[in-house]
This record gives sequence, structure tokens and C-alpha cells, in this order.
Amino acid sequence: MYDLQIINRGTLAPQGPATSTLLRGFCNILVDPSLPPAEMEEALRQHSGLRYQDIAAVYITRASVQHYAGLPLFTRSRWFTSPPELEALSQALDALGLFNRSKEPLGLRKQLEPSGPNTSTELIAGLRVLTLGARKTPSVPGAHEAHSTLATPEAQDHLPRILLVTSPQGQVCLCGDLILNQDHYTQAHHKNPIMQEIASLADFIVPGHGDGFNI
Repeated sequence: MYDLQIINRGTLAPQGPATSTLLRGFCNILVDPSLPPAEMEEALRQHSGLRYQDIAAVYITRASVQHYAGLPLFTRSRWFTSPPELEALSQALDALGLFNRSKEPLGLRKQLEPSGPNTSTELIAGLRVLTLGARKTPSVPGAHEAHSTLATPEAQDHLPRILLVTSPQGQVCLCGDLILNQDHYTQAHHKNPIMQEIASLADFIVPGHGDGFNI
């Protein structure tokens, strides 16, 4: 089980930072370090009492600077992202001198690790990465779930991911920009299959740019 702390509540203002979430349990995991390094360090210390050296892993939900601005602070941590975001994030960090697969850069060098193509992957003990939309049920009257089919590994590479973890709030879904905030969920979930799938899995949602909320 992990305790959940919002380190920075994201906003939808133009270029506004994403929500940064700390998971404390088997180890300390930071999801979306969205503030510039100095601000990220101060927010982490103020809200959790931790320093950047205490963070074992960082997970980036989206290859946008609004989600990874503070990543250079965490040079001692493992960095993770999902296969759909890997190439774009690698290129963005390469441009900043933070990542280079072909040569040793002048800046720091980190290897981004994809979270895996499976429908459910345990990234770190107690923290799962789930692929959404991977199981398709034929639109045949009377079709049973047992007849659903699984998307091919190649197709799964392009499907969205969420993080799912057990906490005192129940099953918590950290879904990045798949759900921007509670208003976005309230207005769109009834017609959005991905949001409906998230709702079937979670008791509590941490959106990409707002406070967490119960569902």
C-alpha cells in the first residue's frame, strides 16, 4: 500500500504545470515532477519533508514539459514512461542534453525505461501500469466478455496507460491528461469509453491538472 500526497496541484492555465503526486510505500515514487528543479525541490521538502535524493523512481505520464520540468533534479532516480510517450520524451530530453542514445552528452545521461506493452505490468512493488482499451468485445448482440479479443502487442504500444495503486483512499488511478480535472470527468465520462474504463477500476482519481477526487 502507498500513501498519496499531492506535491503540486496542477492548473489548466496556459502552460500551467501538471499535478505532481508523491507515492510513499515500498519506496518513494514521484509522478510528473512538473515544476522547475528549484521549485520542485522546495515543494517536495515543504509538503513531504523529503529531498530529491529520497525519490527512488519518477514516472512521466505525458511527454510535455508541463509534466517533466523538474526531471533534471532527480539524477539518482530511475525514470519511467509508457511506450506511447517514450520516443517524444526521449527527443525532448535529448534536445535539453539530458538524454542521448547515440553518444555521451555533456549533460547528465539517463535511460528512459518503458513501462511495458502488457495490459497490466507491475512497475515497482504494489504499483501497476494498466493499458486501457486493450480488450475489445465484438459488437455482436448477446456477445459475452469471454469472446473479447486482445489487441496485438504492436497496437498496444499506442494505447493509453494509467497507474493504479492501493492506498488508504482505495484503488487510486493516476491518469495524467486522460482526465484533466474533476469537471472534465463530470462532463465527459458518460460518453468517453476510456473514462468509463478508469471508473470501473478506481475509487479515487488523480487527474492531470487538478486535485484528486472520489468517484
